[in-house]
Amino acid sequence: MEEMKNKVVLITGASTGIGEGLAYAFARKGGSLSLCGRNVENLKKVEEKCVSEGAAKTIQVVADVTKVDDMERMVDETVAKLGQVDVLINNAGYGCKGGIENGTLEEFDEVFSVNLKAPYYLMQRCLPHLKKTKGCVINLSSCYANMFVPEAVHYSMTKVGLDHLTKCAAIELGKYGIRVNNVNPGLVVTEMV
Repeated sequence: MEEMKNKVVLITGASTGIGEGLAYAFARKGGSLSLCGRNVENLKKVEEKCVSEGAAKTIQVVADVTKVDDMERMVDETVAKLGQVDVLINNAGYGCKGGIENGTLEEFDEVFSVNLKAPYYLMQRCLPHLKKTKGCVINLSSCYANMFVPEAVHYSMTKVGLDHLTKCAAIELGKYGIRVNNVNPGLVVTEMV
């Protein structure tokens, strides 16, 4: 139960789906959780369940990973209220249907902003804190990184990029004792799917 005692886990996209499930798993291990997401009502429900599951401490940070100010606030509030960051989980994700023929640049920008730019920037922003704790980063990628699905070209490209970012970050940050890994889940039934 106390495996994560004295550890702080920041989870993006914690209000639903995989992020919600991860929050409960870390709560059961006794971690302190920074639950970040856009849905205020869902975050409140997730926080309540995390407390009942055994989380040491919890905070909600209502934030949008497409906004730099929100990402900065996420990290700042986590450190101010919970003291540190031991684990960063870049879970927030977005996908839309579209390929080369019918996709738009607006969709491209939105998907890349959530799925690739946000993990990159949050790793940068958390780096000083992860150095102190010799923490870790977990990026939620997708099996789509290794599949060729024309109607999901934007999403697939971001997941290939996230896999590469993870490998580069693991090599670069390993010298600080920081581990960086990703998970490539298959289809998981969530509100997004």
